[in-house]
Amino acid sequence: GVKVLLKPTDFKNDEIIFKAQCFGGTSQYSDADHLNAEFSNSVQDESGYGKFDATALEKYLQDKTARLYTGVGLYEESLQGNSNKKDVETLLQLIHLAFTKPRKDSVAFMSSMDKQRAFLQNRGSDPEQVFQDTIGYCLSGYHYSARPTTEADLKNVKQQRCNAIFKERFSDPTDFTFIFVGSFNLDEIKPLIESYIGGISSSTKRETAKDIGIKAPKGKLNKVVVKGNEPRSSVNLVWTNTFEYNRKNRFEVQALMKLLNIKLRENLREDKGGVYGVGIYPNIYSVPKPGIMITCVFSCAPENVAKLIAAVNEEISDVKKNGSNDENLKKVKEGFLKERELQLKENNFWLNYMAQSDMYNESLDDLNVFDQWVNSLKKEDFKRLASAYLLENELKQFVLNPEK
Repeated sequence: GVKVLLKPTDFKNDEIIFKAQCFGGTSQYSDADHLNAEFSNSVQDESGYGKFDATALEKYLQDKTARLYTGVGLYEESLQGNSNKKDVETLLQLIHLAFTKPRKDSVAFMSSMDKQRAFLQNRGSDPEQVFQDTIGYCLSGYHYSARPTTEADLKNVKQQRCNAIFKERFSDPTDFTFIFVGSFNLDEIKPLIESYIGGISSSTKRETAKDIGIKAPKGKLNKVVVKGNEPRSSVNLVWTNTFEYNRKNRFEVQALMKLLNIKLRENLREDKGGVYGVGIYPNIYSVPKPGIMITCVFSCAPENVAKLIAAVNEEISDVKKNGSNDENLKKVKEGFLKERELQLKENNFWLNYMAQSDMYNESLDDLNVFDQWVNSLKKEDFKRLASAYLLENELKQFVLNPEK
């Protein structure tokens, strides 16, 4: 019942990488259980697998290249890892252990909580971290799952529950798709996969991403955080919107981002001066409901904040009105084609492309129309895209200013 996708390559002489993912995650649990679900992965990480605690496992893998990482996110769980040809069996043994023999270890649990405590103490005094926590909490519609964890919250994290939740998340391999890319021989790797992954008993259950009500607030928003003494301000401008989730639409958003990054870097960094790095990036998601957040980030002297926010909005207005000029269109197209030429020779690109295609039922054949999408981009397209995705009345403005 397990689905495995294999792509042998010769891009790197001795590299095998893998990923497995499925929908589920911490959203499957009640509010009361949220912290146990959130810490389930880090607690298990400290506890180890089978006869190995975390230290013994690290020692055992010292002279091997095999590494495995598990993850429990809000809407999905995942495994990923890598090895060379010689150690691929060790990698598969680690995958088998993650599903069949997660350890319980009370000493490791206490150690995990101590580390979290130290991390949270530092987190509250880091202005940039406080700023990012504020933005995340606000953009979730102040949902409990995005509320920054405090030291006091840790008393509600229970070892037995964390272990049980991890076991539930990684009990059934048939809910996952396993993808291997790299320098392996099909005839040699198949029996190992059949033995170590095919040999895990399973219940063939299927989970979907559960909507727990996280929703960005509607309309415009202005929020200022005052923390720290460094004489600079950080600015995050966030546009939220609905989105029709498919590969062509995602490509068009990336094209818009490429153009805006060219324009913002030229204008804010070179013409206006005083900006410490500027960039604009999309976060496009499909679960639980498709949506998009576009974030423009920069730092500057506190007295320049208003002037530079106005400059960002000017550049966006210019694209809405005029699209792209010939020179920038050429840069955008050349950038895409050069990137894709390099990507097609990278194991990581293929791993992520196949994972995306499988997770969202998208066609692998989209690869063959990519150049066509790039070449058919026109200057006027950017007017439509900027007007569709960067709505002035959905701009959330966050500024971190120093205390003095």
